[in-house]
Amino acid sequence: MSKSNAPKLAPTRARIVALMGSNPSIGAPDIYRVTLPFSHLDKNSGIKAGWLPADKAQEMMQAKGATLSRNVRDLFGYDIVVLRRWLGEKEDAGVLVYKDIKQISKELTGKEAIVVYESDDDYSSRYRPADITMGTWKPYIQHVDAVIASTEPLGQLMAEEAGLDKYYVAKNYIPYEMFTSTSRLAKREDDRITVMLAGTATHDEDWKVVADVMPKIIEVYPNVAFKVAGNVPDYLYGKCEFVAPVHYSQYPALLRQADILCCSLDPNDQFNRSKSYIKAIEGWSSARPIGKNKTGGCAVIVSKAESYRGVVSNRHNGLVVEHTPEAWENAIRLLIEDWHLRQKVQINGLKTAKGYDMAVRWTDWHEVFSNILASRGQKEAP
Repeated sequence: MSKSNAPKLAPTRARIVALMGSNPSIGAPDIYRVTLPFSHLDKNSGIKAGWLPADKAQEMMQAKGATLSRNVRDLFGYDIVVLRRWLGEKEDAGVLVYKDIKQISKELTGKEAIVVYESDDDYSSRYRPADITMGTWKPYIQHVDAVIASTEPLGQLMAEEAGLDKYYVAKNYIPYEMFTSTSRLAKREDDRITVMLAGTATHDEDWKVVADVMPKIIEVYPNVAFKVAGNVPDYLYGKCEFVAPVHYSQYPALLRQADILCCSLDPNDQFNRSKSYIKAIEGWSSARPIGKNKTGGCAVIVSKAESYRGVVSNRHNGLVVEHTPEAWENAIRLLIEDWHLRQKVQINGLKTAKGYDMAVRWTDWHEVFSNILASRGQKEAP
């Protein structure tokens, strides 16, 4: 299987809608992969893009025999329908949503919409059970016309699971101004040098490499605190402090509390092949004063894994280490002791993060959707 090599197109006129979960709390994946890029598309291009809770769409579908309302016209006049996680309580909800969309869009517009499944993580259940990844794409992915992934390896996996011969990659980007402004306003709550891990249960195995060195470092450096935000594996109890979960809008303020952010990722774990660099970008974007007149983000340490290749440069904007306890212990000690190096990677990290701002990189999404339309021979929307 190969990535689509369709050429970059001129501005495209099209209408796209993403079906979101009915949960009113929108999290980071929904922001990075739908609401953020779609907002820029809608504002800056010929593509009109929006999103809708899946349960609301179901209600519209059930009322298809009634007089058409403005909302029903808005939904079923779209050229592309994007499916996301959390589409329904039942396992077959995605298939039902897919079939209803195809049928009703055909009835109302005289053509079928292109149905796309979009993801920034591996929900195949091959390497993690569905309860750990908090969902599975199996009800949806075999019934779509195209897939969009955040990385090349994930795109390959998605295309294989969907039975498609091509895939599309739209990388993860951030709302840079939101991250930096929220972080700058956050008050530092702890004077100790803080080393942090942040993430979900999918990182349980990745974090063990850091957990093994926590007691050794705290014994030598009493002014250092290890803190964990998000999922807390059992093996971390008694070794570190825990940070209460926060809404995504306060995530930059949470990362502001960390001087050093550990992005450990086991390169031999097949699940991690699909992971992106986003955690390092988030850490870099948590802006705070560095020294007297400078600003930087977290000092990040990453495992020598494919996800961070070409993004994190050793001793420039972070430290890149082997995925072993010894290497991680040495890296953490180095950043604790070498204040000048820590300052350097913090400042350069924040500068690097600006290049991953969706306000600039939304054009990648425009190209992907333009190419999806072109691959199906789709005409531009009137």
